[in-house]
Amino acid sequence: MTAPAPGVEGIDPHFKTLARYASAFALLSDLSLLSLGGSLKFREMLSARLGDILSELYLLSAVLKRWVDEGSHREDLPLVEYSMAAGEARMANAFAGALRNHPARWVAGSVRVVAFPFGFERDGPADELAKACADILLKPSPQRDRLTPGIYPGVEGDAVAVLERAFVVAQEATPLRRKMREAKIDDIEVAVMRGVLSAEEKDRLLNAEALLEQVIAVDDFSPTELSSLAKPRAD
Repeated sequence: MTAPAPGVEGIDPHFKTLARYASAFALLSDLSLLSLGGSLKFREMLSARLGDILSELYLLSAVLKRWVDEGSHREDLPLVEYSMAAGEARMANAFAGALRNHPARWVAGSVRVVAFPFGFERDGPADELAKACADILLKPSPQRDRLTPGIYPGVEGDAVAVLERAFVVAQEATPLRRKMREAKIDDIEVAVMRGVLSAEEKDRLLNAEALLEQVIAVDDFSPTELSSLAKPRAD
């Protein structure tokens, strides 16, 4: 994987952290095989944690590689930072659990001293970073387009198609809702009567609300439909 272009601040530490975690994983795996031999496959909790670490290494490497391959767009950094912070926190937790419960204590002590002398960083992504990612994903943007190529768009009436259409009309309806808020009007009909909205804008807003209702609607089942053990409700 190629390193990021010079001058792109903030991303280089993730490459270094990933390299350090990959080395720590190799050390822990080799020492575990050396100390436990074939019995490692029966240590299901330990092998599961090793699998978790390997999965995160693969996924986070893919995040960084994709960011580099797509041109290292600065506007995509919040998405990269969130993915890396969340994955690194999960990986640190898996390492901590593996070392805390490793049956060969000399292995746990050796890996901790060599790879994690200052402990584990498990902060995860900050709320502000999550908000920045949400702002990117909740409006049309080149970043969102780069995340969705190849995704099945759905056919007319399909849930995916309805969701995508609702996303578009919700964006189109935002300025209309803003006009109503600025006029201190909650009712669409009142907004039309007072000239805040035109008839065409009213139709667009009603269409948007209908699509949004369709997206958030869920099926309602009675207890007896969900379980034969449930008692019928008294009306």
